[in-house]
Parts: sequence; structure tokens; C-alpha cells
Amino acid sequence: MNRDQRNNGVVTFGAGARKAAVTAAGQLLAARPSMATWQHTQGRGTVLSCLSARGRDKKAGVRREAAAQLAALLRAWVLAAEESPAHAPAPHIIVGVALVLFNLAARDADLGAYVFDTAFRSGVFPPKLPAAQAARWWGALWKQAGEAESWEGQGRAFMLGKR
Repeated sequence: MNRDQRNNGVVTFGAGARKAAVTAAGQLLAARPSMATWQHTQGRGTVLSCLSARGRDKKAGVRREAAAQLAALLRAWVLAAEESPAHAPAPHIIVGVALVLFNLAARDADLGAYVFDTAFRSGVFPPKLPAAQAARWWGALWKQAGEAESWEGQGRAFMLGKR
């Protein structure tokens, strides 16, 4: 380990390693949605909150990968919830992912452009979702967003596991 990798005795990882970890976390959560609330992260919160936190990484590539993984999870989990709710995270967790993405996009112009131009190019919710089901998810999103003082507060509460 070189001096650049140490920060007050804590090992730091390069952007490539952080981006790979984001990709792995996204793939893990896509395959095993029940692990979204898993807390075995050495005190860093849930697996999903660790993934969400990379949306604030200092490197744009890591932030974009986190947004892409979160957007993919959002769409996959919405479809899973519609097909078999027992095999998807709770609806408030799924909607929380969308709120986190909107919050990250609002706070970072570069990431915001990526989220809306790339991650949400085909829409926030899956395009093949029937209109009535999509409307129900939009309603849940607006309801959950309205329960917090701000989207920023909502995203922070979600990422800390308080939702």
C-alpha cells in the first residue's frame, strides 16, 4: 500500500475499484433483492445505502455507474413487485431508489444530465409497465416524497435506512 492509499490509517480505494464495487453491488441486488436491507457492511448501513452513497463519489465515473445501477434496480424491482411482491423489496424501498436518484440529480448537474439523458432515457419506470400500474407507482412516489420536508431530506432518510 502506498502513501496515497492511506488516509489517517484508513485504506482508500481507487476509482476503478469503487466503480467495480458499485457494479457488483448492483448485480448482487438485482439477483437477490432481499439483500437490499442487509446490514452486514461493517457499520456502513444497508447494502442499498452503500450503493446509493456512491452517487456522491468524488469521481464522475463512479457516480454515473451508481446512478445506472440504481436506475436498473428501480426498473427491475418494479417489474418484480408487479409480478410477485414477495420476490421484491417493499414498495417504499423501491420508491426510495427513485427519490435518491432525483435527489442526486438535483445536487449534481453532471450527474443530473446523466440520470435524465441516459439512465431514465426510456422513463423512470419500465416502459412495458401498463399505464395503470405506472400511475400507481408515480402516485406512491409523489406520496412518499410529500411525506418529507424535501426530496433531499427524503433521500437522506432513505440512505440512512430510516425509511
